[in-house]
Amino acid sequence: PVYIAEVVPVRMRGFLVSLSEIFICIGILLGFLSGWAIGSLSMPHAWRIMIGLGLLPVAVVLVAMPLLPESPRWLVMMGRREEALAVISRSCFDDTAANAFMDDIEQSLQSCEKATWRDILCPTRTVRSIMLAGFGVALMQQLTGIEATMYYTPAVLRDAGFRSESDQLALTVALGVVKLLTSLFAGTLIDRVGRRPLLIGGALSIAASFVVLATGFATN
Repeated sequence: PVYIAEVVPVRMRGFLVSLSEIFICIGILLGFLSGWAIGSLSMPHAWRIMIGLGLLPVAVVLVAMPLLPESPRWLVMMGRREEALAVISRSCFDDTAANAFMDDIEQSLQSCEKATWRDILCPTRTVRSIMLAGFGVALMQQLTGIEATMYYTPAVLRDAGFRSESDQLALTVALGVVKLLTSLFAGTLIDRVGRRPLLIGGALSIAASFVVLATGFATN
């Protein structure tokens, strides 16, 4: 996400940064689909194939990463302005937009002092607020237990009353579809509605979902 934010213009940044989450959801869905397909096969070591398939996207990333250009912000910091402008021109529609983007980078670098470890270990009030917000959002995402719920979806469904392994895997795929669709929906709104309303709405939706999940287990 940081790389995308440094490469694309401001007006496209929100949606394109959200693409990283969307592609993560696509990868999760593909993993669920492969698990469903392989799980239906009567093979003694099917789980090995499921794990092995995870090497394919890793291989694609390893091949594609060297083809990506350097971040234009980093290139400007290194004094390589022409290279930075060439990278920016690939994400802008015309020279005017590219030059405006370059001016924004240069102005932001001029107005920013070089960060040190002291700024993190002994932060000012403003930096402390930014760090608390960043850490708080990251902690909230993990402490909700969403990772455990996603990783152990078949087990959760089994305990919820779905005894058939085929049904468990099929519903896991359905969960992946819902996750992808909601991420696409949020991605289309992020630049129009803003980040804060979506974050608050997402937190409330998570809370409501866990209430429903807990109620289901309590009454099962």
